[in-house]
Amino acid sequence: RACRRMGAAMSSSVKQLATGKHGEEVFGQIEWPPEFPFGPEALKRMDESSDGDFYAQPRFCTHIDDGAIGALQNWYGEMLPAGEDKAVLDICSSWISHYPEGYSAGRVAGLGMNAKELEKNGVLTEWTVKDLNEDPTLPYEDNSFDAVTNAV
Repeated sequence: RACRRMGAAMSSSVKQLATGKHGEEVFGQIEWPPEFPFGPEALKRMDESSDGDFYAQPRFCTHIDDGAIGALQNWYGEMLPAGEDKAVLDICSSWISHYPEGYSAGRVAGLGMNAKELEKNGVLTEWTVKDLNEDPTLPYEDNSFDAVTNAV
């Protein structure tokens, strides 16, 4: 039951974010369950093979619809620091970062799983291929980014 309530609250929250409300306004309204509702079995992957196998072939597709992309771009436009003195990390990056049209920062690093996808991402100033499931350490100095994004 707690899972259903949390799912419904999250769905409502995503809709509110898409209409321009800020995360603090939206997620502060959710009645979170007192304990994490999922046990270890619920978090197991259905396919335990290496993610590198799946990501070996580039996939130049979008995983969210145009409305979600627009909402994400609007949010990034409000929240992401911009300018030559700013550095942003797009973790789990691909061929598109969904940053607003014309966005730029002095450093926009992409960390992803497929080189062909990353090299097509025009907003990135640098990119690295790495499977964080195999090695969950980031290949960057601590405190070297002003913002980190991780979306689809």
